[in-house]
Amino acid sequence: MDFAERKIGIINWLLRVSDVETINKIESLQHESSEYPTELKGNSLEERLRLSEEDVKYGRLSSQDDVEDYFNRKIEG
Repeated sequence: MDFAERKIGIINWLLRVSDVETINKIESLQHESSEYPTELKGNSLEERLRLSEEDVKYGRLSSQDDVEDYFNRKIEG
């Protein structure tokens, strides 16, 4: 089972969880995780939006295919 399949399995299990304590534990783990992005508020959110709009305006974008090709080339060496 690859990583994506494992994540989907966890999501499917989570959809069926009805125990509040389990949900509380998962939320706690979620907030402790360094990979979980913090919520942007106020000026930070507005600045991120402004920069994103600027990227779109000036064509600083990559398609999903381009990103996948880039990482596949890095992995293959």
